[in-house]
Amino acid sequence: MIYACKNEIILEIMDEKEFEGNSFKVSQWINKALLPNEHSNIQEQISMTIKKLQITILETSSLIETTNQEIFDDLPNLLNNIGDVQTKASEVKKQLFAINQELLKTEDKPAASLIELEKKRKRLDATIKALKDADSWSTIVESIDLLFESGDLSGIAAKISKLSASLGLWVQSPDHKQKQEILEDLKNRLEAAVGPKLLAALHENDLEKIKSTINIMRSIDRSRQSFIYVSQHRRGSLHKKWKEASLLAAKDGKFEWYFNFLDNVSTEWNQQNIWLESMASRDLDIQSNSFELLADVFAKLEPTPSTILSDVLQGHGNKLVGLESLRTYLDRFCVNLCSESVSKRCKLDVEFREKIYKLVQQIFYPYKQLISQYVLIEAEKFPVIQFKSEDCFDALREVKQTTISTFVTFYESLRRCQQLTADRHLVVLTKAMVTHLIHYLGAFQLLFDAINRRKQADDFSNCDLCLRFIESLGDVLVNLAKLDTDLTNQIKKLKDMEPPFCHLEKSDYVIIGDDVRAEVDLVLVSVKKGENIVLNAKKAYSGLNTEAQSAAFELIFKPIEKMLRSVSSINWNKESLGLVGDLPAFSYSPQEYITQVGQYLMTLPQHLETYTNADHPGLIYALNTGALPYFTPLKSEEQNNVSSLAAEIILECLGRGLCEQYADKILKLGSVGEAMKPQLLADIEYLSNIFEDMGLELSSPLCEILSYLKGSETTTPFNIKETLEKLFR
Repeated sequence: MIYACKNEIILEIMDEKEFEGNSFKVSQWINKALLPNEHSNIQEQISMTIKKLQITILETSSLIETTNQEIFDDLPNLLNNIGDVQTKASEVKKQLFAINQELLKTEDKPAASLIELEKKRKRLDATIKALKDADSWSTIVESIDLLFESGDLSGIAAKISKLSASLGLWVQSPDHKQKQEILEDLKNRLEAAVGPKLLAALHENDLEKIKSTINIMRSIDRSRQSFIYVSQHRRGSLHKKWKEASLLAAKDGKFEWYFNFLDNVSTEWNQQNIWLESMASRDLDIQSNSFELLADVFAKLEPTPSTILSDVLQGHGNKLVGLESLRTYLDRFCVNLCSESVSKRCKLDVEFREKIYKLVQQIFYPYKQLISQYVLIEAEKFPVIQFKSEDCFDALREVKQTTISTFVTFYESLRRCQQLTADRHLVVLTKAMVTHLIHYLGAFQLLFDAINRRKQADDFSNCDLCLRFIESLGDVLVNLAKLDTDLTNQIKKLKDMEPPFCHLEKSDYVIIGDDVRAEVDLVLVSVKKGENIVLNAKKAYSGLNTEAQSAAFELIFKPIEKMLRSVSSINWNKESLGLVGDLPAFSYSPQEYITQVGQYLMTLPQHLETYTNADHPGLIYALNTGALPYFTPLKSEEQNNVSSLAAEIILECLGRGLCEQYADKILKLGSVGEAMKPQLLADIEYLSNIFEDMGLELSSPLCEILSYLKGSETTTPFNIKETLEKLFR
């Protein structure tokens, strides 16, 4: 009767619908049920609530059994209906449909009801269990103290997990805050006990012990703290390995010790990340934290890698080879750290990409310090000419070979600059090349001075020497033009370089830096203004080229100039030659001065035979720059399509010079007598025939004089008709 009475009271108080639905939570229900009450303390409320729940569970279990019995009782009817269907073959489809509908009606309602009741019963069981754990708080705390004495860390963790779960049920309890403090103290004690064991397991690389200790920390919500211990161990391990490796630097004398250190770091780091990711909780980003930790470790290594690597490089037999091997290993180290998942994540996660960028910056920081002296190292390799012979022809051969090796070295330097510095020092390297070329010009100047001292000799070897010298200058100018184009294209690529998604895959962008891009901007501004990168060197060599061509022309033209002086000494004012009757024009022979000029001109092709083929691109290029006297400069768009040979260019310039000076001397005669007109005509016609044989043309002024003497009507574009009329009046 009392039980029934109590049961009736319980049913009036307890609302069973609160245990239905997916939103039911044990802790929320208990905190609501255990609201402070003036008439009873918390322990009485817990006991009473447990009794209520137990009676409700009994009734729920009874209801489940009743529902099961109803389903069982309905089964014969279902079987009978199936038998009837079998006897009615003609109505199989209709009967099956009817039975199916009936079966669904018979099953669904009891089954759904049964499932809901089962869920309700489980929730009631969970609520009772939680209440019992909460009621035994003090007992569990006391048992934990005993476990601490025995060293059962797993048992302690399990009980702390119980206390942590039940703490949510004591929200309304007056000593809730005190229980929180007790729980936190127990967690701290357990962490203090587990931490050394975790570090020991990490030192021994015992994965089973590592996993068990991390699981203990995770069970008490100290997963992050466990990975602080892991990070502490990884940091210490790397510092230890670095100190051991750095001691080998002095013995090795190369970078092998550093390469081994990087290989060990890469292998160990990747292996650790694999098992760490398998043990870590979902809220920990092992991948991101590992890269951040590695960047910090590289930044704080002592002694600094920059110092040690710099000392090793200074003692290296071949510094450029050492830098090449170092760059190769650093790239390989970065690639080994870059898994497929890292590469994909870099494309999607900006913050993660920034951490990768900082890591690569730290990895390459010592290397960037080393290559700050890169250009000086390269400049030491630039060829320097040292004349071994006083003979000018031997010296020219040495110059030619040195020029070839100089530009070969330049292009090797450009290749290394891209490989080692990602063109970071391209602008500085270019300046070093220009400085070297200007210094190299000093050797040309010494040689040119020696050639000038030989000018007193009358043989044509001096002229050949000058032409060979001009060819050597042309070789430099040809290579300078190509170098300028290649450098401009390379610098434009440097300017247009975009950062990669993952710097571990491509580290060039990290090496270059914003300071280099600013300098590149200034160079490109100059290029846009029409200035070329090697302008100073080009100006210097072009100046000497002009001097050399003037000297060469003077050597070749000097005999002609000497012969033409006779024009002024001839008496051109004779009205009669003292002969009887008039002589026909063909009776006049050319005078000696002009025949000497003609004979000299006819010998020049033989002297210039060496330069009558296309095997002298340097000389052809130098001559086409327009430095040769009487040369008609080519337009810029025509300079790349020059087909004239060196000998042709020289002869054309000599012809123009001869015509100009000859015409000038004729026009300055003052007057020419009637009897001397046919003689002058014979002289000019002789020269015209020589020019025709050599493929040359008379100048327009000389043609005008010739036409006037013949009495032909011609235009006078040079306005010399009046002069001619006065001359031949």
